[in-house]
Amino acid sequence: MNKELKVKITLRADSSSAWASVNPVLLKGEAGYEVDTGKLKFGDGTTKWSDLMYFVGNVDLSGYMTLAEYKGSGAGVVKAADKLQTARKINGVGFDGTADITIKDNTKIPTSEKGQKNGVATLDNNGLVPSTQLPSYVDDVIEGYYSEGKFYKEQSHTTLIKGESGKIYVDLNPSAKFEQYRWSGSSFVCITKPLDIASTEEAKSGTDDTKVMTPLKVSQAIENKGYITEENAANTYEAKITNKKSAFNVDFGTTAGTAAEGNDARFSDARIPKGVAGGDLTGNYPNPTIKNSAITNEKIADGALSTSKLFTPSGDTLILNGGNSQG
Repeated sequence: MNKELKVKITLRADSSSAWASVNPVLLKGEAGYEVDTGKLKFGDGTTKWSDLMYFVGNVDLSGYMTLAEYKGSGAGVVKAADKLQTARKINGVGFDGTADITIKDNTKIPTSEKGQKNGVATLDNNGLVPSTQLPSYVDDVIEGYYSEGKFYKEQSHTTLIKGESGKIYVDLNPSAKFEQYRWSGSSFVCITKPLDIASTEEAKSGTDDTKVMTPLKVSQAIENKGYITEENAANTYEAKITNKKSAFNVDFGTTAGTAAEGNDARFSDARIPKGVAGGDLTGNYPNPTIKNSAITNEKIADGALSTSKLFTPSGDTLILNGGNSQG
C-alpha cells in the first residue's frame, strides 16, 4: 500500500564564501545555490564547487551544457559565449567577445610596409638592403654620347639612355672634351664647361672680362687693361692714385713735402741734437756739461794734458829749481 508523504524539497544553499570554504563535490544533477549572489551551480559528481561554472538560462536538459562544452578544451577557456560580463581592453581597444577587433601594435612593422614606398627597407640573406630598394648613388657615372638634348649608348645614336636624377652622364664625343651632365627631371644640364679662351683681338680690345687669356694674350692686353706680367715687368707702370702722399705715392724732390733720394743735401745737413744727454755728459742738448768725476786717468790719453791746456799763467811766474812755471 502506497503512503503519501507531505514534504518540501529545497536546494542546498549557502553564502558564496561558505561554498568556497567547504568547496564540496555535488552529485550529478545536484544544485547548489549562493544566497548572497543569487547564482546557481549544478554538480557532475566529480568536479569541486570552485571549478563548476555558474548556470545561465532556463533549467532545460536539452539546453544544458556539460562542463567540457562550457569551458572548452582547455582549463579556463570559454568555448562559446554571447559576451563578456565585464568588457576588457586589448592595446586600448575595447573587447567584450561579441565581435572581432583589429589590434595596432606600434612596436611591430606591418608586412605590407616592407620594401614599399613610405615603408621600410628589408634585408637580404647577407644582411644588406637590396639594391632595388636603394636610391641612385650620386657617384653613379654613365658614359654615352650627347646629341641634341639626348644621351645615347653608341656614337651612332642608336640606343637612347633614359635620364635619371642623382647620376652623372659623361659625353664621350671627342669634341665634347668629356663634358658632364645631370638630369634635371626634364632635360640634361651641363655641369662642366671647358675654358673659354679669348682671341687675340678680344685680348687687345679688352672689352670682355669673362674669357680666359693665355700669358701671351695677357701681355697683348697690357696697354689697354693695365695688366703687368713677368715678361713686361721692365716697363714703367704706375697705378693711378688720386690722393698722393698716402702710403709711398709721393713725388721725389729736394723741397719740403717730397721724398729724398740719391745725394739729396737733406741727408747730410747738420742737425742740432735735442733731448737728455747721456754717457759722461749731464744736462740737455744742445748745451750739456761733463759730469762730476767723469774724467779719470784711464780716459786721459798719455801726454794729452799740458800746463798750457790746464790754465794760462798771468802775473808773476815763480821759478823753482829751474823747473816749469807754476804760477
